[in-house]
Amino acid sequence: MAPPRLHGRAILVPMAFEAVLYPPRRRAETLAVARALVGSRLLVWGAGLLALAAWGSSQRAADFDPAGTLSPYGQPLDTLVAPGARWDSVWYLAVAHSGYGADAARPAFFPLYPLLLRALGSDVVAGILLSLACFALASLLLHRLTAIELGPEAAGPAVLALALFPGSLYLSMVYSEALFLALSLGAVYAARTGRWAWAGSLGALGAATRSAGVVLLVALALLWWQHSRRARDGAWLALVPEDKRADLSAEISRLINEERHEAEFALSVKATLVVGQKAHSH
Repeated sequence: MAPPRLHGRAILVPMAFEAVLYPPRRRAETLAVARALVGSRLLVWGAGLLALAAWGSSQRAADFDPAGTLSPYGQPLDTLVAPGARWDSVWYLAVAHSGYGADAARPAFFPLYPLLLRALGSDVVAGILLSLACFALASLLLHRLTAIELGPEAAGPAVLALALFPGSLYLSMVYSEALFLALSLGAVYAARTGRWAWAGSLGALGAATRSAGVVLLVALALLWWQHSRRARDGAWLALVPEDKRADLSAEISRLINEERHEAEFALSVKATLVVGQKAHSH
């Protein structure tokens, strides 16, 4: 069943209600996304674990992760999460743990993903789950966008191609790729369906996730020219090139300072209680 149309355009029904109005279509896209996501991740994880079993970790692993950030649990869990926590995962977790500080290399890792990691506890498993959730959302958005542009019959293969292309291994790692992909597709899908406030807002978040995010402005501007050309719609796109890194970096520092003060307060209370108990015993 196709969405109702009004004056040649689809009525913009919020996604939450689309699943109720068009359940067969939503079940089909959910099944396509689930199959691609689960099947591809089993393949990625299996290949990663087999590689570790066959050849072990690189002899330079300690150079990339001298503090053991990617191996916090002990065996066998460290090995089980290894396909999702390698290389630049160290940097994202470091920023989430302790902010940007004076390290000249850390500002290369844009703040939105580390900020979300911080909110989830700055944990390896939490980072993998965050990326998997973003990957699932990106796949769903790709399915819907492909159905609009190429027809429903092309949507499933498009999602499968995304899940199986070699670079997709980063979409389930503690990397910002999955978040950036979800935000980028969300911005384009919103623009394609006439939700310009969402398009500008999601594009702005994409620009706060990776340096390439500002290029979203080009795609969104082309969609605006093709489908709208109204000044009030185009005004939302001005959100995309605004540099929000300083604000988000400051938010990470604020959260770190708050937790540090809470920990110091807890220690001072504990020390006071211990001194009081000793004084009372005497």
